[in-house]
Amino acid sequence: WKRNKGKTGIYGSGQGPTVDHTLGTAEGYYVYLDTRTGRRGETGKLSIMITNPSSTTTTKCLSFWFYMRGSYVNKLEIFIREAGGKLTQIWQRVRGLDDQWYHGHVNIMQTGSYQLVFVGYRGSTVSSVIALDDISILEGGCPVDPNTCDFEDKDLCGFIADNSTGRQWLQTKGGDTNNPTAPTADHTYETGKGDVIPLMSKIDNI
Repeated sequence: WKRNKGKTGIYGSGQGPTVDHTLGTAEGYYVYLDTRTGRRGETGKLSIMITNPSSTTTTKCLSFWFYMRGSYVNKLEIFIREAGGKLTQIWQRVRGLDDQWYHGHVNIMQTGSYQLVFVGYRGSTVSSVIALDDISILEGGCPVDPNTCDFEDKDLCGFIADNSTGRQWLQTKGGDTNNPTAPTADHTYETGKGDVIPLMSKIDNI
């Protein structure tokens, strides 16, 4: 990962942001994963130690802005490394996006100190860029858009399934091998850990 302002100097359609997110100008800084060396799938890790003196679990919101562009961009993951060394993935984004900064956020529920690790994966060519800016940890849970439902909560945002037709909506995980209609990953986290509600063809198949 390198600190930079303005263009990255990487050629091609995925040359990176021309402005940062904080100032929105070419004078503002951000960090990006330099893909001009290495092979596909190699990673760059950006980590920071978070000190949490509380002995009880407190919910915090990790907020960040990310940029992913290029036909061959790989993926960006976020992990929590606990004191014992255990790594837990809490967020993932695969595939490139448009030429702009996107907001990401995810709830963190930890006790004590932990390490926050951003992992960027190199794509198959140098013309793909992953960048980060304005990373912050806020008190309390991440805000929820009342007009959006990601189905991560058991109450389904108040939706009520009408199963009288012989077909049933069932909340499950992306990649659920016991549910043949479930996608391999959800949209919220793009992993098999996020919840989805695929439509089952028959109730007696559940």
